[in-house]
Amino acid sequence: MRRLLSCQVEWVQTARFKDGSVKLLEDMPPLEMTPIGEVPLRTLAVDSSKRHQSIIGFGGAFTEAAAINWRLLSAEDQAKVISLYFDGPEKGGHGYTVGRVPINSCDFSPASYTFDVVVGDVELTHFDTTVKQRTVSIPTLCV
Repeated sequence: MRRLLSCQVEWVQTARFKDGSVKLLEDMPPLEMTPIGEVPLRTLAVDSSKRHQSIIGFGGAFTEAAAINWRLLSAEDQAKVISLYFDGPEKGGHGYTVGRVPINSCDFSPASYTFDVVVGDVELTHFDTTVKQRTVSIPTLCV
């Protein structure tokens, strides 16, 4: 039988407050991670006997700003970034299996754009793959 140990997780927070002030990367009090049975004040409990939704994979968002910066890298460094995201942990990667591309411009986009131009089109019947409203071409991150 394996004995589970407690550990502390250090983390930082970036916050913007209603008064307009911003705190960037502020050190926060460590979170104590303990096995079930030793419950601290803040607890994250996972009940694996209950199923709420399926997980199809883990990944992240690929924004225009990320693609622009990725394209500025050398071919060798581009390959390294892809490896760090998609290779499994045994190879030093994060093991991404899915990626998400936002349907609107995000923070740090050089210009505004949207793929979804019709308000209320929840089925995306009018999804715009040409991005006609766009004034700057969107570089793509191809794997």
